[in-house]
Amino acid sequence: MNCRRAVGAGLLGIGAALLGAQGTGEAPRVVWLHLSSLKGEIPAPDLGRQVASLILDVDRDGLNDFVIASYEKMAWFRRGAGGWTRFCVENGAAGVRMEAGGDFRDLDGDGRPDLLQKDFQKDRRVDVWLNRGRGGYGGR
Repeated sequence: MNCRRAVGAGLLGIGAALLGAQGTGEAPRVVWLHLSSLKGEIPAPDLGRQVASLILDVDRDGLNDFVIASYEKMAWFRRGAGGWTRFCVENGAAGVRMEAGGDFRDLDGDGRPDLLQKDFQKDRRVDVWLNRGRGGYGGR
């Protein structure tokens, strides 16, 4: 089972549940691993009220990472061999007001997943953050 995304997973900075699968020739079964920022197992989001979450391999290293967004801020949590690292994607720029949900696509054809979030105040506006690699997102 390859779970690529989860929208509105309810992480809230308290903990994260990551999907894994174990195959034995039978139907795959989901194995949950609970990690908590309160216990120091993952970095604290420090975002405020969560409105969106995504699970994806941001840096294409074969390990699923996750992205959490509040109304004004967004952070990428990179999963590495030594644990989790938090990267700021959006830190509350003027005019940013994200709504529930989001998605990812390679919009500029560079092979890296770019982030999309629905704008809360504009009916037909979707904000885009282009993946620049090495932990950096740019543009909106």
